[in-house]
Amino acid sequence: MEKINFYDQIERNKRLSWILVVVVLVTLFFMSIVISLVLYKVYDIGVMFLFLIFSTVFNIAYILYTYYRSADIALSAVKAYPADDSKFQQLHNIIEEMAIAGGLPKPKVYVMPSRNTA
Repeated sequence: MEKINFYDQIERNKRLSWILVVVVLVTLFFMSIVISLVLYKVYDIGVMFLFLIFSTVFNIAYILYTYYRSADIALSAVKAYPADDSKFQQLHNIIEEMAIAGGLPKPKVYVMPSRNTA
């Protein structure tokens, strides 16, 4: 079995994340153009440009917010909370052992509520 280089995986994930960001941004931009063309037909060119400016600023802000807050969004979606060191000592030990074995820093540990952990 080939040994996994986690640093290569991290770089690959970052690269794919930025590709996804660009694809979403381009999609939102084209949707904004279509809506602005409809606004141009109904109103005038001034309304169209105002909408394009507003939507471009909104789209960039949305992409940046979701990119940098994606972990928090995912954790809150499943109602995960930080694992208490004393209550989840075995879990912390296992994760720390795995991090040491992989030569990586120990990550933050979260647990999702269930009948066993709530």
